Amino acid sequence: DYGSDAPPSDSLRGIRGHRFVHPLHAPGEADLSVDVDFRAVRAAATATDAALICPPMVEQRHFLAAMGLEARVNALLRAAPSDEVRQALFDGATRLVESPGMGSAYKALAIAHPSMGGGIPGFGTA
Repeated sequence: DYGSDAPPSDSLRGIRGHRFVHPLHAPGEADLSVDVDFRAVRAAATATDAALICPPMVEQRHFLAAMGLEARVNALLRAAPSDEVRQALFDGATRLVESPGMGSAYKALAIAHPSMGGGIPGFGTA
């Protein structure tokens, strides 16, 4: 989600047609979004159970790369029935990892129990 390791300020926004709009633009037709204070989420989780593993948040582009986005997209491209579908897959994957863009604007956070063992997929070592 959108966010940082600090309390957000004035982050309420509307999103319609993949573009930011005023939050009251087209009520019921625009999504509403606010930035997440990931530090507060981690603090709330560890206050409940201090043993929980909460690695630092990562940008979406790094998380998706670590989770094998490239291999998955390549498999989909090989199976795509047409050049048009291949282009749409490529464009969609690119949009997810672009920076500036969704790849750096969106963040990922993990909270896991130690019984998972080792690292948390997509987050390196905790």
